[in-house]
Amino acid sequence: MDLEKISAELRPRRPWEAVDLGTSLFRRHMGSLLLFWSLSVLPVIFLLSLLLWSHFHILTILVWWLKPLFDRVPLYYMSRALFGSKVTLREFFKELPRLWTRRLFDALFLGRLSLKRSFVMPIKELEGLKGVDYRSRRSDLDRAGSSEAQWLTSLCLLLEHFFAFALIYFVSSSLPSTAPPDPQAYMGFLYEVMMTGELDLELWFVIGVFCAWIAAMTLTEHLYVAGGFGLYLNARTQLEGWDVELSFRRIASRVSRVRSGVVASVVLGMVLTVAVLSPVPAVAQEVETDGPKERIERILADEDFEVHVKTERVPVSSGPSFGGSFGFLGFLGALGPILFWGLVAGLVAWAILLIVKNRQYFVPQPGTSSKITRDSKATTILGMEIGSESLPSDIVGAARKAWDEGRARDALSLLYRGAISWFVDQADMPIEESDTEHDCMRRVRSESSHEAEVGYLEELTRQWIGVAYGRVMPEQSAMTGLLENWPFARERKTTP
Repeated sequence: MDLEKISAELRPRRPWEAVDLGTSLFRRHMGSLLLFWSLSVLPVIFLLSLLLWSHFHILTILVWWLKPLFDRVPLYYMSRALFGSKVTLREFFKELPRLWTRRLFDALFLGRLSLKRSFVMPIKELEGLKGVDYRSRRSDLDRAGSSEAQWLTSLCLLLEHFFAFALIYFVSSSLPSTAPPDPQAYMGFLYEVMMTGELDLELWFVIGVFCAWIAAMTLTEHLYVAGGFGLYLNARTQLEGWDVELSFRRIASRVSRVRSGVVASVVLGMVLTVAVLSPVPAVAQEVETDGPKERIERILADEDFEVHVKTERVPVSSGPSFGGSFGFLGFLGALGPILFWGLVAGLVAWAILLIVKNRQYFVPQPGTSSKITRDSKATTILGMEIGSESLPSDIVGAARKAWDEGRARDALSLLYRGAISWFVDQADMPIEESDTEHDCMRRVRSESSHEAEVGYLEELTRQWIGVAYGRVMPEQSAMTGLLENWPFARERKTTP
């Protein structure tokens, strides 16, 4: 390992600044890292999906369990790219079998659930230490960033689910025939997969969720490994003084260049003096007196080499010794804050899910809505007029005529406007002019007690979205059912 070839500035950093150093390394080599990941990890996941798709819960658990092996791919590349060594595909595939089979039991069982896995993985994989040497080395480096490594693990776990849900939400929002999922539905999907292993969902939806999770895992695992690698580099810099060693090497290089120039100047001066005047032993004597010892003392007297002393007071208990159990108690003390914040995060998530599940209690009911809401009813929705004066008296007849003339969009538009108008005027639904089709459907489901009308509106909304946004014409049977099963009576209510 040649420190002079390192591509990063080595200096003692704060732990989270060291994590940022790792993420910067990932951004610099993102293209190559994603290429190596796509050629090694993604084919394995694809093969496991073909073999275990009928047992989806086993597939997801197995992919998650193999993460320590997958993480070795970006660590292998970054550890070499940091020192200016460009890894070729041939070298990578030659190393890959050993990369995934070395210390397999330790990676998948002994250290699989360690919260400091990203921090200790370079010690195992790059330094190759085992047993007592590994434990001693880990103990030396732990003081420089082990707690931040635990927080990094928790943060990346949350980011993985956040990115997966964000991708699912983005894709589903772009499709006209589907409604965006909510966090409750996403958590319900995860619970159903992990606990029951049964999926009562469409195949395309399951494939989409799985691909979103794999994409999110690809991004977060690279961030996870890069952050842990940054903490590892910072710990070694503080422990071994890499920055000081580099400074000495630069000074030695400068001194070497200066000394070469001085020697050349002295030799040239002596030659000229001997040739022109006479020998000058005094000059030679003067050069000899400024020997290596004096130059070293002059260099060490510089302020850059001022010794800084850091004193730490370690309390020593005078009570009874607990022997080997003291380390276990120390582990519990370090685990306490993690358990506490994990409990707080769980309570917050539970409160959010509880509020979402019982959101109908926070929405004014039709019988208790304010007079302002009743008086300011929507007259347009999605740019379409829904007032009774803008609709024909015989909505079904007009829609049937438009359908027979081949104007499917106009026919469904009349039916949809008439249905929304009935819910606004007759059922007092709090529909607003800014609502979308899905917003209207959600309000009707939560507010209305008219089951037949709600069921009709669901089918009508599905057909209307298909023709309005996807240009998908409804089937003749579906349109006939909508025309013949019109449930909305156009009786105007008298206002008191």
